[in-house]
Amino acid sequence: MRKTYYLLLLAVMFMAGISAAQAEKRYVVTGGSLTDGGALESGYIEEGMSYVLQSGAFDVGTDPTPDFVKGITKSNIITDENLLEFVYDGDQEDGEIVWILKQVSTGLYLENKTGIISYTDTKARAWRFIIKDAISYTSEQMDAEPSEVESWACATLRTPNAQCGVGVVFCGADQTLESATRTNTTFLLNGALGGNPTLGNNYNQNMWYVYGVEEMPASTYIRNVLDEIVPAEGLDNLYNVGDEPGQISQALHDEMLDAYSNALTVANTEGVTYEMADAAIDRLKAAIRAAQDGAVKVKDGYYYFRSARTELNATYDNGSQLCWTYNSTWELPETITAADTKYIWKMTENPERPGSYFIQNVYTGRYVGAAERVGQYIPSTEEAEESYLIYPQNKDYFVIENPRLVENPIAGWAADGYPDCTALHTMKDGIGVVTWTTTAAASGWQFLHVEESDLEAVLADIEQVKLNTELKKAYDTAKAGYDAGFAYTSDASHGDPYFDLPGLVDSGSQYWSNCQDPQEGSTDALLEFNDPTSFFHSSWRADQTFTGKYHYLAADLNRAVSAIEFKTVKRINPGDNYNVAAQYPVKLEVYACNDTTDNAAWVRQGYITTNYVDSLVYNAGGTDRTYQNIVGYGSIAFDQPYRYVRFDVLTTGNNAAKVSGAPFFCMSMFQIYEATYVPEESLIEEVDADVRARFEAALNAANTALAANAATRKIIDELNAAYELFVENYPHPAEALAALNEAKAQLENAAVGEAPGYFPQSALDALSAVINECEPRVKDIMSLAEVEEVKNALNQALAEFAQALIKPADGKYYYLVSQTAPAAEDATETAIEANPNGSYVYPAGNGVGMKWLHPSDDVTYRPYTIWKFIHNGDGTFLLKNVMTGEYLNNPKDFTRSVIGSTEADTCAFTLRSAKVPGVFNVVFEENVYLNAEPGSKNVVTWSVANGSDNSAFSFEEVDVEDVENAYAGAIHWNVNPSKFTIITLPVDIYSPEGNAFSLVGRNANNLVLSPINGVITGGTPFFFKEEYGESTFNFETVETTVEGLANHTAGEALEVNNLVGTLAPISELNVGYGILYQGATIVDSKAHEGVANNSGYININVPETEETSDVVIPIDGKIDAVTNVVLEKNGDSAVYTLSGVKVRSHARTASDLKGLPAGIYLIGGKKVLVP
Repeated sequence: MRKTYYLLLLAVMFMAGISAAQAEKRYVVTGGSLTDGGALESGYIEEGMSYVLQSGAFDVGTDPTPDFVKGITKSNIITDENLLEFVYDGDQEDGEIVWILKQVSTGLYLENKTGIISYTDTKARAWRFIIKDAISYTSEQMDAEPSEVESWACATLRTPNAQCGVGVVFCGADQTLESATRTNTTFLLNGALGGNPTLGNNYNQNMWYVYGVEEMPASTYIRNVLDEIVPAEGLDNLYNVGDEPGQISQALHDEMLDAYSNALTVANTEGVTYEMADAAIDRLKAAIRAAQDGAVKVKDGYYYFRSARTELNATYDNGSQLCWTYNSTWELPETITAADTKYIWKMTENPERPGSYFIQNVYTGRYVGAAERVGQYIPSTEEAEESYLIYPQNKDYFVIENPRLVENPIAGWAADGYPDCTALHTMKDGIGVVTWTTTAAASGWQFLHVEESDLEAVLADIEQVKLNTELKKAYDTAKAGYDAGFAYTSDASHGDPYFDLPGLVDSGSQYWSNCQDPQEGSTDALLEFNDPTSFFHSSWRADQTFTGKYHYLAADLNRAVSAIEFKTVKRINPGDNYNVAAQYPVKLEVYACNDTTDNAAWVRQGYITTNYVDSLVYNAGGTDRTYQNIVGYGSIAFDQPYRYVRFDVLTTGNNAAKVSGAPFFCMSMFQIYEATYVPEESLIEEVDADVRARFEAALNAANTALAANAATRKIIDELNAAYELFVENYPHPAEALAALNEAKAQLENAAVGEAPGYFPQSALDALSAVINECEPRVKDIMSLAEVEEVKNALNQALAEFAQALIKPADGKYYYLVSQTAPAAEDATETAIEANPNGSYVYPAGNGVGMKWLHPSDDVTYRPYTIWKFIHNGDGTFLLKNVMTGEYLNNPKDFTRSVIGSTEADTCAFTLRSAKVPGVFNVVFEENVYLNAEPGSKNVVTWSVANGSDNSAFSFEEVDVEDVENAYAGAIHWNVNPSKFTIITLPVDIYSPEGNAFSLVGRNANNLVLSPINGVITGGTPFFFKEEYGESTFNFETVETTVEGLANHTAGEALEVNNLVGTLAPISELNVGYGILYQGATIVDSKAHEGVANNSGYININVPETEETSDVVIPIDGKIDAVTNVVLEKNGDSAVYTLSGVKVRSHARTASDLKGLPAGIYLIGGKKVLVP
């Protein structure tokens, strides 16, 4: 007999409560009530006192739930983690006090980081703000011209509740009361009730109440804790007493109830103290923990396991990942078949980690693996690599948790506050199983036990099921390819939406469905050929039951026919603004029979994919509207004449809309016609007779085997081989037509000239001659040899034509200019600015993505817009940047950023005409082109290049003799206004004396700098101090010619007295190196923090110095990476060089270091020698 184990455990808050290692202090707001007017004015907030922040969304009337900041989240109770202290940090120019916020329990500061808040131990990284009493405005007052807001630093759309007290806002100190505008202010936002606090700009969420705190009375404390750790249903309902999985002993059960009773007695004791309360709570927690630990565990054996996500589902392995039956139902079978073993898993305890289990799929033999990042699907593995802890989550479900991740959890999504993710969890919008928190509902699982004796009977049949499944997949693919070769004619007119000639169905009663909607639509509507708003609808109702796997439409044709064609029209829905309903049928599985009284008589005929190609004009609400691709067609030949036909709808235009796992569908018109085979229009007739005969024999053998569930490896291999040979011999005239059209388009858009992007007249003449010779040979029906002859002739002519395209000259210098079509004459300034027409492609520094410079920005002082064009001699080319010395990289895929690279062999590309005179497409791979992305000003790759689109570019030659025209002998560079910037340029410059500095050493908590005079060579890092509030600076280059600049770029960045330069960016430094924070302070680098391109950082062991200087930078950190290294999550240690550069993401064993150059590396805080 099969057993179902519904395993028990504690509720989420119950679990959280018992995990506390020690009692935590509780507090209440001063005075004990949130509504006695105790929220403080800004002027009453003092340094050195503890406060709590209550969301300004708190509403005494509608939602009086407390909502206090607690770290990065919120809580409705106050513990030490909620206590915050305001720390004085100077004054603004107008006298406003600047504060930073410190969490009392950790000593960490609220970090200056937009988005979900975080905390830092570095004071320099803290968010600086002013506190002002909130001034309430309406949206109308804010939107008025001019606005009625006096200072945006105080403004809010919330109205403080007088019962609470005074509402305040915290506004970033980078703006003053006068300089603050509606959009440049950053506030501490409350995230509304229950939402996480953030830093951002939202006047609906920027108000807070600030309260003082006092310790909670012990009698209140114990009652609050009991409410938190005891679920609403009571302890008596958490466990059943017994010896089945999830049950506990009578003794554990009794102690849990006795401990709870004792705690209630203490709570009601007059004069109860914290010591008495903690003792009672500790006893109860110990009893609950003992019950949890003593619950009977899962045993080795076989199970189905079902997610708590839906009522009826199962989990399976698709051969590479763990999946669940998303959007479909699965019910426990009465009798197990070999096919059911897909959902059965073998649990085997891991002897090296007792209490955890390897989980192996019976059907595939693969094991449940583990994801390494949030959102990644759980893979399946050939070997047993990961074992899982299995314990109850709540009354009905288990948690399946990876013990390795318990030690080093995966960090969850930022929007959820980066929760620890350790457990298997079903996705809500797909078949995948991922890693998420143990407490989430969809991280719960039920285990359904399978008796081994029941399973043994079908194990031998698994291999046959696998063969049958493989053969069916191969047969369906091959049969679809075979059927595509047959052309039919019928009375269904094509090219119009009309149904003028009668079909095989003349009454709606000839149609029927297994799941017709009981209230909407009708089969009669399918024959109302003048009204596309009339419709048939299969049921969309969740409680609708039906027979079979899919919704279908069936028809009585009144007589047996050998082939059919249908014509259909999608439904136009007046209730949805006359839009087309998305549930139109797409892929259909066709069955036919001659006796509907016997369900087994239905014979599968194959698939039809409805081809929606024709349009319809309809008066939609008084306006004629054209609906493109609304009329569709499909045809199929039967294996013998049949009277009845059935169309199972496998997919629709909106395949996500399903009932019990099956897509529901609707359509307006549907007529079926008898079809006649037309050999002279059928490409199948052009296939070699022997090849066709072999393929047909293989199809027949496969069909017979499938009917008998008797697939063999020999039948599968023969079908695959015969189909492959068939495909090789099947002609595709469309390919010849495509080649002809491309050749004609190239010719029509080519122009004669001598400049790059033009052609010699001889090239046009040659291509024209080939087009004239091939065009009469391109027909709807062609033999394979004819198709290949035409294609080869045209492709050869196109290749020769492309070769004749005049390219930029080898070794010359050019601007690479976008030739996107210009913005419309009446376009807005924003649209003009977003349009790349006439812009210059340039690198935003070494090793980073390309950008485009708008033509309104002068190229003077911007030598990085100049490129050297290089011929490789094999028809490929390179572009080398004059300033960075790097090549335009070839990403080899589309929708990718295009960066600079020092490796020439990865950067080759080809050129083709953009079908615009003088304009090119830069071609990386087939259908991968350089593209100037509008708006973002990023240069990327794209899959489309056609005329004057964003993939069109020209080469504008640079007059290298005219230095003033080329770049004027200086470099325009971004710097921090009135602050320091670490800069590493790839070319030699003259030091801007008085503004450029080298590192001398560390004197106490200051970095001492010394002025640099003379030349700063390329690759040398230096500190630059801007003095006039400007965000750019022009550095004078030593080389004054384009050629000289191009020939003197630095190949690598240097380290000078522990100041390490970077040309290309570093994605991640080790923890504890020195970085320049906001141009003002040297701080320790944090985990996952990198360094920008053309910048630098401070290496460890900065030399001490007794020198002093007028120019110093304060240090807020240790700059000691070795002692501050932290392990990455998931149990892996990243590998770093001694200079802090990350070279490997994970290293679990010594073998993971293979391939690294010899030297000393930092791994997990230890120095490791690689010989």
